[in-house]
Amino acid sequence: MLPGAAFHGVHALDLYEANRNGSAQQESEDRCGLNHQQILHVGRSGARIQPEPRAERRHEENESEVPPFNVEPHGTDFHFRLDKRPADFSWGLATLEKAEKGEAVHLPAGAVELTAEEQSAEGTVVFDAPVRTRNGIIEQLTVEMEQGRIVHLSAEAGQQIFERYLTEGKGDVDRFGFFGFGLNPMLRHGFTQDDKVLGSVTVGFGDNEDKGGRNRASGHWWACMSGATVTIAGRQVLRDGNLLV
Repeated sequence: MLPGAAFHGVHALDLYEANRNGSAQQESEDRCGLNHQQILHVGRSGARIQPEPRAERRHEENESEVPPFNVEPHGTDFHFRLDKRPADFSWGLATLEKAEKGEAVHLPAGAVELTAEEQSAEGTVVFDAPVRTRNGIIEQLTVEMEQGRIVHLSAEAGQQIFERYLTEGKGDVDRFGFFGFGLNPMLRHGFTQDDKVLGSVTVGFGDNEDKGGRNRASGHWWACMSGATVTIAGRQVLRDGNLLV
């Protein structure tokens, strides 16, 4: 893992290091007690966002069957095509199957993530939520993508932290990797579990092999937006950060 990147696997540890005043620790502990049935209820609604899985992916033929995904506004104008890989759900429930596979269970829980046709990502993403990393905070990060790759970036603060992830990483670190929605109504933005905040939108880059994706990289990186509007094939599923499904 690269210094300065916000990785899923170290979030529980980074939570304490990145927020020395103790507020983030309290935020995490208070929200871990959320009844998982609440997450399941919201998650089952969020699951309708994903396309039905298919046994074999087709990269070239019938691409129009895969619905276009559009994200806006607040400076963001981003679109891509969903694939039909199974969604990755964070329910916060440890099962024997997960234990046998060596899969981690993250707390606080509450998110659904989808991979997509990696090369289809186009447009601009503005991460209005601050990105907390072990090397500092990135504010108002803006990323421009063409054919799934980052071609330009800027930030009001901490830009060098993300640039370090890109320059020191190997493989597809600059390639669009996954997309997600937060489902936890008890969380709020400003901490390292932003991807779990109800109505939050996550865009990730880099390795997505664990989600069935094609990117291979030395690590992955993600950040979040609040108040986004998301449209799939002309149907709004999120409006101003509020789930409509």
